[in-house]
Amino acid sequence: LVEAPRMSVAALGMYDWPEVRGETDQLWAAIRDGLRGLKMDAPDALDRGGDLWSVWRSPALTLSQTCGLPFAARLAGTVSLLGAPVYDLADCPRGTYRSEVVIRADDPAQSINDIRGGRFGFNGKTSQSGWACFAAQIADPAAFFSGLVETGGHRNSVIALAEGRADAACIDAVSWRLAQRYEPEAVGNLRVLARTEATPGLPFITSVRDELEISQMRLIIETAIETLPAASRDALFLKGFVKMREADYAPLASGWPE
Repeated sequence: LVEAPRMSVAALGMYDWPEVRGETDQLWAAIRDGLRGLKMDAPDALDRGGDLWSVWRSPALTLSQTCGLPFAARLAGTVSLLGAPVYDLADCPRGTYRSEVVIRADDPAQSINDIRGGRFGFNGKTSQSGWACFAAQIADPAAFFSGLVETGGHRNSVIALAEGRADAACIDAVSWRLAQRYEPEAVGNLRVLARTEATPGLPFITSVRDELEISQMRLIIETAIETLPAASRDALFLKGFVKMREADYAPLASGWPE
């Protein structure tokens, strides 16, 4: 029997909020058309229904974006690293991002130590921005806080804070900017207590490829971002694209939960 060819797959789910899906689709269309111009397989549309781990590990992966922690701890060496988007984030070097330690606006806390013993809202323990950065730079959340509230997503953590179901959370800076635009009522009840140090940004990855294809894909992504309409770049907080190395992410691997 002849095995049927695998369908190529692409997913950009890290910041794919419903309010910016049109702009995300615009970005993908530009990348897709560039890839097809070089006779590379690229699906018509982004996959929004599949399990991300299945997508990331698929030998038919055209393009996806993952979190730095899963990449460093589980995906490096099994996929090809392309680079990281450059986001419009103050005080973050190109290709990096940080997290905002957020609390409710009426919380009297003035320092990180003042929130010790509260309830920590987090998207997941395999998240660099929502869990591992706090653990690496401040303290193990499981020991520092009296309760843990797993929300499944940064947007959910913002809402949990505003509703009083959590007392603090580490919110990825891009997600925090999205929340300021699209969850204004929630954000209006919150404030930033502290910021973590910058870490390598969420990487774009593809299936294992040779250096020529990787170089071509990098140029296509860079061009797609540069030529995206300004309003679409603004909606996605995109400013550019930068090549990254696996070594840039390697230090994050120690944050993987046991």
